[in-house]
Amino acid sequence: MHKTYLTMDIRNLKNIKKHIFFCNGEACSLNGAAEVTKAIRQEIKKQGLHGCIHTTKTLCNSRCHDAAIVIVYPNNEWYKNMHPSDAQDFVQNVIINDKGFHKLLYKQGEDTIHSQSTITV
Repeated sequence: MHKTYLTMDIRNLKNIKKHIFFCNGEACSLNGAAEVTKAIRQEIKKQGLHGCIHTTKTLCNSRCHDAAIVIVYPNNEWYKNMHPSDAQDFVQNVIINDKGFHKLLYKQGEDTIHSQSTITV
């Protein structure tokens, strides 16, 4: 039996503006990662952004103490303690307005956590 999935054709990446990774490792899963993934994906679809935003579920991203983690590229923004209730604000602020999210975030490779107001790119 074959399952049919509605997926985006990513062979041509020219329309992809952001790639969002959802940690679904053990700690994140225990802290609602599946629900966060579903809620953000639904909001992306609701906003009509599924043609320019690609999403991927990952295994552990080694930030278990900050579960559930959502990572946004090419921004290199790592968001912690995400909840399904954050989906609408996350999509509006991070994807649509490209101005970050109210959650604390940190850059890959740094142990220091920064608020959005202290990060410069």
